[in-house]
Amino acid sequence: MTTPAPHTGIRANRTGRSVRLRMRQSGCQEIIRSDEKMRFIINNENGRIRYVSGGLFVSNGVWTHPRFVLDDYELMVCIKGKFHLSVHGEKTEIKAGDALFLLPGEEHFGLDEQEEVSFYWFHFLFQDKAVVSASENSVRSVLIDIMEGGIFDGIFLEEQFRCEGLERLVILFKQLMDYDRTAVRSRKNCDLLMELILHELTDGAIRRRMRRYGQIDPNYVMEKVRDYIRANLYKNIQVYDLAERFGYSPEYFVRLFHQEMGITPKQYILNTQMERAKFLMTTTNFKIKEIAPQIGFEDEKRFMKMFKKQEGMSAVQYKKMFSKLHYNSK
Repeated sequence: MTTPAPHTGIRANRTGRSVRLRMRQSGCQEIIRSDEKMRFIINNENGRIRYVSGGLFVSNGVWTHPRFVLDDYELMVCIKGKFHLSVHGEKTEIKAGDALFLLPGEEHFGLDEQEEVSFYWFHFLFQDKAVVSASENSVRSVLIDIMEGGIFDGIFLEEQFRCEGLERLVILFKQLMDYDRTAVRSRKNCDLLMELILHELTDGAIRRRMRRYGQIDPNYVMEKVRDYIRANLYKNIQVYDLAERFGYSPEYFVRLFHQEMGITPKQYILNTQMERAKFLMTTTNFKIKEIAPQIGFEDEKRFMKMFKKQEGMSAVQYKKMFSKLHYNSK
């Protein structure tokens, strides 16, 4: 199959209220779906993914998403503004922080937009069978397996949702676009990165559904700690302050955090600072000296030293590395 241009696809035959579409690709896959509103994409096999194409769409004013029927999946993640699509006959609003999956064989088109908007878009295929279902029983079976200690290596995605950890995702998007741009021998790295992105989204979907069904997430307290760190990164957070805020002694808090997260809270804070810095360096025009205080560094030089130690390159080198990626405005 020829790699589609941005937001393009090959029209597929459609019959009746349900669609059975067999992909014209090596390692054919079968996609079965119903027409109900709340839907989930479930791949119970090994979650192997074939990346097709991707980029960052940027519009500074009036635009309309064209009418298409895709023969692959598309992930759209909005990072600025908002836009509207008609998807399978339903009007959908996607605003900054939202994600939407467009499914094979279903028509979608945009409505006239007036405001500035930016969103990432990625086309991909499952290498094994994927089921698109509106059945809550399908969702519960996945969650029960996980709660009973089972291992779920597949993909479980909501059709539309609010992103958790958007900054972390954007860093992965940038890396994927860079691999796509520079690949000379194989696109296997692109497949693996797309797969990683979908597994990240799977983790978020499972956490949301567990909360919805009233299940206690074993990482609930640590999730609250992580949320607090991300929201208050500019305050130069100290481990002692975190322990006090969540009602633990510093020693027990460090032990509990390491047990649940696999790293110390100090290292997690530093990792989060670096993720936020990379997000700001690749999505804004802020200078290094403007970024440092936003992530809790009063000293610009100390930030640059820590960045190089963590990432193996200078902040300036990192920013240049992602300067030539696939952007489109049509």
